[in-house]
Amino acid sequence: MNDQPLASAGIPVFQGENFLEETLQSLRKQDYANMEILVCDNASTDMTVSIVKSHANEDARIRLIVNETNIGAAENYNKVFRESLGKYFAWNAHDDLSSPDFFASAVDALESNQDAVVAIPTTFRVSVNGEKLQTFPIPKDVFSPHPHVRFRAAARAHPEVIVFGLFRSDAVARTELHGHFSGSDRHFVA
Repeated sequence: MNDQPLASAGIPVFQGENFLEETLQSLRKQDYANMEILVCDNASTDMTVSIVKSHANEDARIRLIVNETNIGAAENYNKVFRESLGKYFAWNAHDDLSSPDFFASAVDALESNQDAVVAIPTTFRVSVNGEKLQTFPIPKDVFSPHPHVRFRAAARAHPEVIVFGLFRSDAVARTELHGHFSGSDRHFVA
């Protein structure tokens, strides 16, 4: 039997104690069980590591990597991807919540469409009380075969709409990943 998870959720985090508990609970409640939850801590000094360890003691799907020194946000995003094992990969911010069917529906979409590189969810901004404040539409041009059209669409869109989708890991591995410059998430998705 192959123990490699089909889907990986990667959480790059620094000082994430305020919302990480809810994020981990959200990922643990996914109705798609064939996944790993990988947390890459960027030398936090708050309770981030303790929160992750507590969840990891209860759920073997959770793996924690702790950087001895802060390697910067972009490199932490890249490291959590490089350490992942799944056929599919999704970055997940430490303060993001996912609907329980996100991974199941995204894996299904990618499995049924071999030409697709990413499954993008509908994204909402919510208040700390859980009230939906704003919906971010998925720009149709992000699916263009032309990189310059995709980049223009990504530049105009909220990056979380695209960059936090579920990607084919082999496609992500062929990119430059996240750069050390502002807007590198938009550059990545183009």
